[in-house]
Amino acid sequence: MCLGLSQNIPAEKIQKALAAFSGIPGRLEEIKNSRGFRVFVDYAHTEDALLKVYETLAAMPHQKIIAVLGATGGGRDKKKRPLLGALAARYCDLVFVTNEDPYLEDPEKIIDAVLAGVISGGKRIDIDCYRVSERGEAIKKALGKAQRCDIVIITGKGCEKVMATADGMVPWDDREIVRKVLEDL
Repeated sequence: MCLGLSQNIPAEKIQKALAAFSGIPGRLEEIKNSRGFRVFVDYAHTEDALLKVYETLAAMPHQKIIAVLGATGGGRDKKKRPLLGALAARYCDLVFVTNEDPYLEDPEKIIDAVLAGVISGGKRIDIDCYRVSERGEAIKKALGKAQRCDIVIITGKGCEKVMATADGMVPWDDREIVRKVLEDL
């Protein structure tokens, strides 16, 4: 608002533009549904970004926060993997650890590293944290656990349209997967 006013744009025009703004795709993008819980998809893949997402969601009214997350492979930022898991453990009631973009790296080793952080944060396997290698299945399981007033947050890919795997770039869109799963629930 202030920026627009400083450029002599009429306040009414600014207000209309802000009211019409639906957000940035893949950045805390809400996938609307009629099930009584909220679902968000976010690109967060660094400690700082994930922390901000979780803090934002924790400030919203909710019963439980359910997370789906992984970490990027290809040798990138190996040290951050357990830290991402620990953040999820701290802020989320249920955590589903899965693939994100493994590239040529062994996806199970990436999951192991993230899961180690989740467990070090106090979560217990098959009680409040789950290892689900196939990302679509992890999303399905997380949405299946969600109840009225819960928040489901799926991080790491945002609006990306592909997943980088050992088989190459595979078509993928977390938002479309969520919509399909919600249709089938």
